[in-house]
Parts: sequence; structure tokens; C-alpha cells
Amino acid sequence: CYAATVVIRSGEGVVLNDGIDAMRETYAEWFGSLPGLRVEVVQRVERGSWVVDEEHVTAQDLDVRALVAYRVTADLIDQVVIMTDEGVSPQ
Repeated sequence: CYAATVVIRSGEGVVLNDGIDAMRETYAEWFGSLPGLRVEVVQRVERGSWVVDEEHVTAQDLDVRALVAYRVTADLIDQVVIMTDEGVSPQ
């Protein structure tokens, strides 16, 4: 569901992942190193090409709440913005 050119940024605009291969590597590392990793979508809002989720991310010794914005273009997610005060990022 992600575009080959997907860009993932922090809420501050820092590029965390550039491209699907970088995203896959990061997410594989997360799932490999965080036992029981789970994301619950608490609430979802859609406006035009944007979807914003309030997410609750949990794993062993991890409990983070975040807002994550996804832009959908041509039925694929091409931009993601992860906003959290906990300082957690995909890298």
C-alpha cells in the first residue's frame, strides 16, 4: 500500500526514511527488536488525500501515543508524517 518513493518524516520535518526499501528495512528492524509490537488506531480522520490516525504503539517496555498523517496518491501512501512527544522515530 506504499509507493516506491514514499517519504517518512518526523513532525519536525526530518526525513526518517526515503523510499520503500529504507522503510522496509526500518520496519523489519522494529518488528525484530520489539517483542509484541502492536499499533492500535484509536481514531482516524480523513480529509481529501490525507488520513490522520491517532495511534497507540505498544511493545515490551514501550508505550507511545502518536499522530501519524498519511497522504494517499494514486491509491498508494506516498508521504507519512509521524508526530509524537516521546521522541520515538523509525530510525
